[in-house]
Amino acid sequence: MWGWLCFSTDRVLEKLSLSLEPHKVLRSIVKCGNHHKVQFLRL
Repeated sequence: MWGWLCFSTDRVLEKLSLSLEPHKVLRSIVKCGNHHKVQFLRL
């Protein structure tokens, strides 16, 4: 199951990367306007 999360700051993005749950595998990060779009795979 794929999921997308959008964040507006690098700080929040870093915080997300550090606090990702074990069953969520970070797949890609892309710029989405002024936001960072994070794609993760929920296992």
